[in-house]
Amino acid sequence: MKRTLLLICMLVITGMMMAQNMVSNPGFENWTNGLPDSWVGEKTNIGNSNIIQYTANPHTGTSACQLVNETTSHKRFTTGAIALVAEQEYVITFWVRGAGEIRTGLFDATTGDYGYTDYNEYIVVNSAEWSQQTQTITSGGTVSNGEFIFSVRNTVAGNDHLVIDDVEITGGVVVLTANFSATPRVASPGATIQCTDLSSGNPTAWEWEISGPETLTSTEQNPAFTLNMAGLYNVSLTVSNGSETNTKVETGYISIANFLVNQDWNDLQWKGWTQVSVAGEQVWTISEIYGIDDSPCIKMSGYSGAPIVNEDWLISPSFNLNNNENVMLSFENAYKYEGIMLQAFISNDYDGDPENATWQELQFTPSTGNFAWTNSGNINLDQFEGDNCFIGFKYTCDASAAATWELDNIIISTASVAIAETNAVDFQLAPNPCNGQFNITIAEKANVSVFNVLGQMIHHQPIEGTSSIQLGHVDAGIYLVKIQTNTGATSTQKIIVR
Repeated sequence: MKRTLLLICMLVITGMMMAQNMVSNPGFENWTNGLPDSWVGEKTNIGNSNIIQYTANPHTGTSACQLVNETTSHKRFTTGAIALVAEQEYVITFWVRGAGEIRTGLFDATTGDYGYTDYNEYIVVNSAEWSQQTQTITSGGTVSNGEFIFSVRNTVAGNDHLVIDDVEITGGVVVLTANFSATPRVASPGATIQCTDLSSGNPTAWEWEISGPETLTSTEQNPAFTLNMAGLYNVSLTVSNGSETNTKVETGYISIANFLVNQDWNDLQWKGWTQVSVAGEQVWTISEIYGIDDSPCIKMSGYSGAPIVNEDWLISPSFNLNNNENVMLSFENAYKYEGIMLQAFISNDYDGDPENATWQELQFTPSTGNFAWTNSGNINLDQFEGDNCFIGFKYTCDASAAATWELDNIIISTASVAIAETNAVDFQLAPNPCNGQFNITIAEKANVSVFNVLGQMIHHQPIEGTSSIQLGHVDAGIYLVKIQTNTGATSTQKIIVR
């Protein structure tokens, strides 16, 4: 019985704490030097002379706060610093009268580029009578210096501008939001993918679905899936807490590929790759720190105190192109300093001497220089055949200039081009097929990401209305366009580049 009473008391106290007003001086009864105590935070940009103690007709007590801004540009009136908790929903209730437009917002120091969450919609006020208004807002981060915002514009002098009183801000409701991670996201058939629940809002039930060439489900919180078929996989997680549900879907989140070659140099091993020097003393070497994210990579420079004439090949292990379809080569490349462009080739009769082999040059997207890592793009190898094929990277320099070239993440795979489409968001994409440039029309703010058949993101930008998307020099093929709105809704659609 004592335990039951103790639990009830704790629940009552917790509920009281959660409902406690977070604002000091909510009724604007206390003023110092012409400004309300505990208000006018650092993000306030309305002038001090436009914040007025209003005593003629307060909602309760002896005073309220009049805000003056007759311009069409909004001005902020904010609370002092208030501690916030990430992903908590806060309820802002206030009384208002007068004429003008008012909305609420939040500075949480973490959201977007400047630390402001999206504002709520404006409330149009045009009445001498007091009315109670309520808006909600969610913090994007846990901080000690958050500020709640009253944004005002178009106030009317003849109607007392805008007057607010009896502000109440309560929090403590953690928003149920599905979130997850998976590792690895690029793997060979037969790989085990570990999914991890990162949801907030104390979910008590989980429904996972991985869909693509095969579909797997689980109700565990952190399941592991074994994927045996090559292709792109969507991952969906629906969480619930007994009273509400929330779903997150990531399209093309996992790529399962049959790797013919997969070299990242992270273990500092050559793994069948060979250096062949035709001219010059310099050779391809493994660098321990200059790769993607400061990981190891392969490097070649013909400079040693001065440019030295060099011709140096980096040759892949042998691989079989027969009986394989949708074979793609991709790699990351970077360079700096003036010199001759690196070349990539394929051969099916290489015997150890690159000068005796028949090489066919492969076109790729080169780095822009200054050691900027650039993806080569997907290089389709389906036109070639042979059970003893090799990729060769040819570095050349003369006595006048010697560039430094670096390579990383060299992959030859047979990833599937079966790309799933979803339609939770209405948008139009045209023309399709296209030449690498197309338009997207959507009725709301969103972000667009474009993925290749390996699941690699090749383009990302914010969009609103009709926006032009320029993919640059990409290979012909099928790509996946993913739209995600600011509310988290997503849709995907295929686009063909010719």
